[in-house]
Amino acid sequence: MNKTQKTVYTINLKTIIVFYVISLLIFLAFNRFSYSRIENNIDKSISNFTNSAILLMSNQNNMLSNLSYNSNYNFSNTDFNNMLEAFNKTMEENYNLLFNKLDSIIKSDISNIGYWLSFLSLIMVIFTILGIYSNNKILESTKAKSEIITNEIDNKINEFKNNLDEYENNFKSFRIQELNLKALMQEKDNEISEAFDNYKKILEIDENNFKALNNLLVLLGNYYDNYSDTYYLKECLKYKDTILKSNLDSTEKDTLLINLSNLYSIAYKKTSNKDWFNKADNELESIFYKNIAYYVGKGNLYSEYYNNTKELEAFNIACKNYNNALSKETNNFPAINGLAILHSDKYYHLENEYDFHKSLEYFYKILSFKNDNLIIRYNIANLLKSYGDKNDKEEYINQAKLVYEYIRTKDPFNISSIIAIGCIYFDIYKKTNDNKYFYDAVKEYDLALSISMDDYSVLEYKAKIYNEKFNRENNIENYIILLDILNKIIDFNDKLEFIEMRAKLFFNIYKKTLNSIYLDKFTIDFNRAIELNSIDIDLKYYIGEFYLNKYLQTCDNKFYEFSNNNLSEYIEKTNKTNLYSIISRAVLYSMKYSITGSNNYFDLSIKDFDYAYKNIKPRDNDLSLMLFEHRGKLYLSKYSISEEKTYLNLFNKDFDMLPQNEAIIKLREYYINGAEDIINNRKNNHS
Repeated sequence: MNKTQKTVYTINLKTIIVFYVISLLIFLAFNRFSYSRIENNIDKSISNFTNSAILLMSNQNNMLSNLSYNSNYNFSNTDFNNMLEAFNKTMEENYNLLFNKLDSIIKSDISNIGYWLSFLSLIMVIFTILGIYSNNKILESTKAKSEIITNEIDNKINEFKNNLDEYENNFKSFRIQELNLKALMQEKDNEISEAFDNYKKILEIDENNFKALNNLLVLLGNYYDNYSDTYYLKECLKYKDTILKSNLDSTEKDTLLINLSNLYSIAYKKTSNKDWFNKADNELESIFYKNIAYYVGKGNLYSEYYNNTKELEAFNIACKNYNNALSKETNNFPAINGLAILHSDKYYHLENEYDFHKSLEYFYKILSFKNDNLIIRYNIANLLKSYGDKNDKEEYINQAKLVYEYIRTKDPFNISSIIAIGCIYFDIYKKTNDNKYFYDAVKEYDLALSISMDDYSVLEYKAKIYNEKFNRENNIENYIILLDILNKIIDFNDKLEFIEMRAKLFFNIYKKTLNSIYLDKFTIDFNRAIELNSIDIDLKYYIGEFYLNKYLQTCDNKFYEFSNNNLSEYIEKTNKTNLYSIISRAVLYSMKYSITGSNNYFDLSIKDFDYAYKNIKPRDNDLSLMLFEHRGKLYLSKYSISEEKTYLNLFNKDFDMLPQNEAIIKLREYYINGAEDIINNRKNNHS
């Protein structure tokens, strides 16, 4: 009951009580008046009766006195009786009159009292009815008011619920925005795990949140593409059912399924497992609306398939889908970029002019509306450099260098462009052996390292150029620098290429110093390479050299087999391009001939020496001197076994090609004396 209802109810109750009290007072006054009136009437009647009786009694007494006084008056009993009877009759009449009067008074007053009692009862009934009516009205009013209040309360409750729902929705929305912002910042800082967790929290709040699902798939797709972490790939795939069961509209679902397909496509690119390709293709075919994203996704998938298989049909399907995307949007960046990459892949595979120019055409088209895109410029520079390298066209390499330098101008911290410039100098150094370009390349690599000291890819390039310089000059200074770089790389990552490079370095130092410590270090790295279940073909040469030295020291036939197998495999797989390896095998056969005297080994050795001799470049003095020395020794060994002077002359002819310094003269004399001793000892033993 509210305040107004209480006031109305109080007023009604007071009114009834007042009227009721007034009625009681009126009745009390009337009753008092009636009682006084009755009392007065009775007193008056009794007084009249008394006066009458007194008068009568007085008359009677007077009469009796008179009778006594007048004794002469004859007064009989009959007269007395008659008189007494008359007196009694008069008294009786007076009594009756008094009684009737009193009875009349009482009846009249009783009637009045009854009337007023009835009137009072009627008033009470009326007031009771009025009270009941008033109470009913109050109850009805209260009920109506209660209904209004109840409705108001219900409305307030509903409003509160709505406000609560709105507040809850606002809170969820705020929480989602907060988590989304955190995730985006963490993506920027490359905190992938934290960003992934925040996107998952968003989906726990709202499993139909398109933005979170989309960002999660894109984030993990890019991360898997860069780092090949299969954990996040598996985590992404768990959301397929969420996407299919979600209440998202078909367009949003299609977008998510395309991103999921892109994830399959990345997995295919990483593993070359066709199951991933099929999953990606099937996912794309389930798309209801074939939009631009569908065509680009399909193009990317078949572009990757072409890159793996080189099947022309895949190339054509990729082209068709990219062009379908362009038919819907002429300057669609992903489609044009996809075509540019597709043609560049075909150019890198087939080295045809058409695809080289077509790729450049698409890249330059992108620059017409995305002039600030440095990645596209970087791709153009790579294409120009590749074309210049393959066709030995310096002008294209210079154009590429200008593009790399432009990128570095726009982004001084762009490590890729700095490394690329360093690689151009490295290539020139390899061609010209000009130390200027060596130092220019090292300067670029050091600049890249100053930007990112933890970028081990830069250290790898630096290791390669120092390895090249060491192989050319074979000096201890380059050895120390190269070894330090290789140790850093290998400590960070047991990468086979650099384990093998360090093994070769140790072996070359061993050959230079004949210090067995380096041979032991070579053996350790060699065994590590074997543990990695893969040996670089170049390492086969060094392994063959290693066992050649072992065989020369011990004459153990197992070392001969190891050396021959590794050298022969290396020579075959490199198409006899490394003449050092051929001379090493010739030395191996020569040693075997010296031990066994079998002409078969002599012929094998001569065959390798002759091949090397025919293919030695005129300026390669080191290789020529090595050949003349070892072939001369083979001829001398043949002379010591066959005693044919022809071979002694061939020995002298080869040694005449060596620098005629004191050391060579003494070495020639030592070899000839040794051969003569062998012949003489054999003759003495024979005789």
